[in-house]
Amino acid sequence: MIKLMLGFLFLAQCVFAKNVLPLVKIPYINDQQYILYSIESNSKCSFEGEELKINVTVEENGKTIDSDLSFIEDMYFKVEKQNVSKNEISFDLQGVSSLSFKFVMNNCKIDKYIVLNQRQVEFDRLGIDYQTTFLPAVLETMTIIKGNQETKIYPKYMSGYVPAYELLLGSAIKFKSNIKYRNQKKYYKGRNTLKPFPAFIFRYGPFFINRDGMGSLLFSKSGLSILGLVNYDGEPFQHPEIEERKKDLFAGLLLEHKYFRLTYKRNFFGFHEKFKGTEFKAVLKYEFRPSLHWKIEPRIYLQYWSTAYTNYYFGVSRDESSKSDFSYSKLSSGINYSFKMRIEYYQRNWVIFVDTGMKQYSTSVEKSDLVEDDFEVSIVPGIAYKFL
Repeated sequence: MIKLMLGFLFLAQCVFAKNVLPLVKIPYINDQQYILYSIESNSKCSFEGEELKINVTVEENGKTIDSDLSFIEDMYFKVEKQNVSKNEISFDLQGVSSLSFKFVMNNCKIDKYIVLNQRQVEFDRLGIDYQTTFLPAVLETMTIIKGNQETKIYPKYMSGYVPAYELLLGSAIKFKSNIKYRNQKKYYKGRNTLKPFPAFIFRYGPFFINRDGMGSLLFSKSGLSILGLVNYDGEPFQHPEIEERKKDLFAGLLLEHKYFRLTYKRNFFGFHEKFKGTEFKAVLKYEFRPSLHWKIEPRIYLQYWSTAYTNYYFGVSRDESSKSDFSYSKLSSGINYSFKMRIEYYQRNWVIFVDTGMKQYSTSVEKSDLVEDDFEVSIVPGIAYKFL
């Protein structure tokens, strides 16, 4: 009787036992640690179960040391867009929007693939080199290993909030038609303007700083990212007969999901005394890469300027009108729209880029006596060197 019961228990264990199928190991900062992606299946030769879910754990020497990722780890390594069928699994990582994993069951063997910018590469294992120049460890290179072949992938080929250092220094020149012909400010004079400026960006994972300001990733989940921003912005204008319109600091939030981006900025600081108002921008964009060396991003956007913003940068007060040739202009809020195209080419540590587009200003701006036109075009070529 006892033997019969033990036999039933053994049979039940064989039927109901879960098989832990390892999918991929991503080496972690410590040489002995790695992030393991696995799935529990009813079968060793297929992906079967009632609620199949990819498990993410931190492993060391073959043992699980943490089943809950930290906030930063979760931001980068969390599974997104999981798709599971009997013979195939695919998923994205939260930190890298242009990269996904695919696993195909083939005669009780799992074939592994990385899909980067819509290009599929088979692999056996992954190698990761980390960089610790500024103490926190970030991605330097990822090596895709298949047999004796190795392919190195750098963060510049990836999109999203990749945990990587980036320091780009270079220069660019902005050629632009000018709607404010009478602007006397340097680089803003004349019907067509030419303005050289430094191309600069430093980024560490979620934090970045560039020539216009700074920002940081605050939240990321299910493809939605929220960033905090502070930048130096505005529509400067200088003329001896009226008060100078100056740039100022604006702070706000950026929400991004796939091809859509929303930005809200408000002049909280008022360093130049007068409140500059608010700006709201909705952008539709699409990034595609014909090859690892090229990136093309067309985008269209609608830009809302509040009444305070439009009046400060384009309005003319009665006092200014009485002392100048400019007509009195009290303006309301308005919506501008624009189409732009950015093309980037990567060669080793060099980046060559061109940003071009057009902008149609609102009817409110068109009414201002500070402007002579309501439409402008621009082209910005530049080159930068990647130090990190």
